[in-house]
This record gives sequence, C-alpha cells and structure tokens, in this order.
Amino acid sequence: MTSIAFVSGSKLNDGIFRGNFQVYRAAKELGFAASWVQCIDPSDREGSYVGDQSIVGRRLLIPSVEQGLNRLWVFPGRLQTLSQDRVFLGDPTFLGFAKGTQGERTVVHVHDLRPLTTYGDRWDTRWMFRYAIPRLRTVRRIMVHTQFVRTALESLPGVRDQVYVLPPHSELSPRVAEDHLRASKERLARDDEVKVLYVATDRPYKNLGFFFRLAKALESETHPRYQFTLVSRLRNSSEAVLRRLRPTNLAILPFAPEVSPVYDHSDVVVFPSLYEGFGLPMLEGMSFGMPVIANSLEPMREVLGDGGLFAPAQDIPAWKELLLSLSDPQRYDSAARRAAERSRAYSTERFTEGLPGLFA
Repeated sequence: MTSIAFVSGSKLNDGIFRGNFQVYRAAKELGFAASWVQCIDPSDREGSYVGDQSIVGRRLLIPSVEQGLNRLWVFPGRLQTLSQDRVFLGDPTFLGFAKGTQGERTVVHVHDLRPLTTYGDRWDTRWMFRYAIPRLRTVRRIMVHTQFVRTALESLPGVRDQVYVLPPHSELSPRVAEDHLRASKERLARDDEVKVLYVATDRPYKNLGFFFRLAKALESETHPRYQFTLVSRLRNSSEAVLRRLRPTNLAILPFAPEVSPVYDHSDVVVFPSLYEGFGLPMLEGMSFGMPVIANSLEPMREVLGDGGLFAPAQDIPAWKELLLSLSDPQRYDSAARRAAERSRAYSTERFTEGLPGLFA
C-alpha cells in the first residue's frame, strides 16, 4: 500500500485547499495510507486546518517575509523527515523539499502561474514562484486542474511529460441540482427576486469592484428584484469602493464555514474573475443546477463548456443583459439544465479513476 504525505500551507476557505483536500480524501478512500501535514506561519494561524501533523514555522516581524522564509527554506527543511512513499506538495512554493532524490517521490500541485503574470499582485509570492518554478523539472508529477495551466507549464524549460491534468470533482449528486432548480423556480415565481452569488477572496484579479458596480447597475430593477451576495472578507480598499457606491441590494458574508447553504439559497452564480487556474465556484454553481455567468476567458470556457454563459470582462451592460434574460422562466430553466449537465463531466467516478495515475 502506497503511503502519501499531503503537505498544505493553504487555509480552509481557499479554493486551493479544497482542491487538494479532495485528492487527500479520495486517496484515503482508495486505500492509500494518506496523512495530512499542515504548515503554519506563526503570525497567520487563523483558518488553518490542523490535520494529522502540524509544522509551525519561524516567526518574523514582517508577515510577508515570514511566509517567504518558511515556505522556501524552513518548511522544506523540516519536511525532509517525512518517510512516506510519495509527498504531495499543495503548491510549488514548497519545492525546496524536492532536492536530489526527494524529487523522485514528489508530486506537486500547480494551481496556476498567476504570480508570474500581470495579475500577480504580491511581490513576495512572485519572488517565491520565481525561486520555485525552475525546480518543477526535478519532480515526479505535476498536478494541474486544466489544460490551460498544462499548456502554460509545458512552455517552461524541462517541464513536459510529468504534467498530469486532474480536475476537481463535484461532490453533489445529480438529485441536488434537480431539487435546487425546482426550488429556485418556485422562489423566483413567489418572491419575484433573483439571488446572485459570487464567492471569492478579495484580491485585485477577483474583480470585486466590478461585482459591486454590477449590483449597483441592477439596483433599480423591481420586477424581478436582483439581490447580490458576496462571500469574501473585504480589504480596506474594497470597503472604500463599497462605501462610495453604496448598492442597497448587496450583502457581504465575510466568512462562510460551509458554503453549501449559501449556494442552496441562491439562483445565479457569477464569476467575473480576470484570471483563473480553474475557478471552483463555477463548478459548485453548476453542481447546484444554477446558471453560471463568467468572464469570456479561456480557462472559464474550458471549465464551463456549453454549460456556461459568457460576457466580456468589465462590460457592465453585457452582464446586466444576461442577468435580466434569466428572469424569463424558460431561459432560466434552459441555462440551469445546461449547467447541471456540464457538472456531470466532473463526476466523482472520473476523478477516482484518474487519481491512481497521479501517484504511480
């Protein structure tokens, strides 16, 4: 029986964490001896999963420097004691671990290459990626969620044959989508209100300002009304934009321990992000049988296929028109059913079949 140590530095509400945790849980169900190792920065413990083993890094006065030091050197050094057959690194900033023969047993998840693009908004993460990415050529496998990321990685020197595409899977049964569609249609008819949801961390590339402006653009609609919900802990800059716009039809949930109830009480998922490696909320929306509107970008089109609705980034009139069109019961029903059908491409069975090859 192959033993696997899953190493994570992400928080419970991060999409990267949820994608990695799916792999961990499926590996255990398939009979792998899987254990979870959580690496924690002392100044940023909140929201960390404890797991089977915790490794606490060194404390420094500057959090960004603390994170960089721990991920590039402290954590990789302390992980050298792991004795499992395979070590799954939850992101490439831990690649200092894969030196010498360690690379032969290392599998690393690369969610995307955003820190190296114009959408990279943190100097410390860009610095960590520039250090880590050349070390990808030393590992056994590289897990990615989309062909979009695979293509980007295969353009790097020395990286090709080890890239393995394993998209996340929907954890909901098709029955959930059917029940939700029926409930949404009844709610739309009864309350004359469309509930629009966006789940995102507050980072510039997530385009929260656009979501605020979209809510404001639909504020005056009354038949039906449009109620917007954002699940995100806002930064000061986003709060300033919100105070300036003051949309009365927007609610902010700083944190949702369980996102399923939030999806369950929504009717449409929007995803105006400017860059993604996958975009888990899009899959979650489709799995609930909801129409999903996303930016017309390559990774979004790959994930949603013909199950999504698309509009150009920053085009408020185009997004507004799509949302208004969904007030028509027939259009809503058609879009929701296409989304639910597309979600079946991300079945648990397909995910389980593909997982053993990742650790072969």
